[in-house]
Amino acid sequence: RERGGGGGSFTGGGSAVLTVSNCVFYGNTVNGQWAASGAGAWVSGFAKADFIGTSFASNRWVYSRGSSFAGALQLHAQRNATFRGCDFRGNFGKGEIVHLNGACGGALFENCVFSGNECSGSSILAASLDSPGATLAFTNCTFAYNYAASTAVMVSKGTLTVSDSIFHRNLSSATSTLGTDVALTSEAATGTVSYCAFGGLDLDYLSEKEPGSLTVTNALAVADPLF
Repeated sequence: RERGGGGGSFTGGGSAVLTVSNCVFYGNTVNGQWAASGAGAWVSGFAKADFIGTSFASNRWVYSRGSSFAGALQLHAQRNATFRGCDFRGNFGKGEIVHLNGACGGALFENCVFSGNECSGSSILAASLDSPGATLAFTNCTFAYNYAASTAVMVSKGTLTVSDSIFHRNLSSATSTLGTDVALTSEAATGTVSYCAFGGLDLDYLSEKEPGSLTVTNALAVADPLF
């Protein structure tokens, strides 16, 4: 689709629960001003949203409407969203590939893959949650071969946890050798990273706005994880 909510627009309320299982959001393009904010899907307002074994591939947000518009998926005021065994591949965004905006605390990505995505405005996944204590977690995830003007995972407000995950060849552009993996971009963001592999462990790969806000334990700098 080229207008509206991209591939899918899901809006709930009250105690409604959304479950999306073994689905594919493929080849959707947003290039008009009346579109919602996710080319693959827009999700908002459910008590809980579960995505299981679902793929977001080759979706494109090409309309210049600001940075907070996602090539694959937009969560807006959507608490307790879980993604298990999902993949995000080959998507393009003027802003992000996945964007979590507002009351999206309790989000969990488990056994997910982000690969071959490109965004010209911001990050592969960006989160600006509604409070510094709202949580976003990744476990057993892979971010590899992505191009992002900012970083692979960026949090401007909220509490980030990343564990048992791999970051490899996430670059700022196709012609760059600069690695960009995890960034906390304001004093309202904190995070913990443990048992992860990165392209490097310096500030090019792991950065924080407020000194001491990002805790890194048992992390490795791995040139090639031998995929």
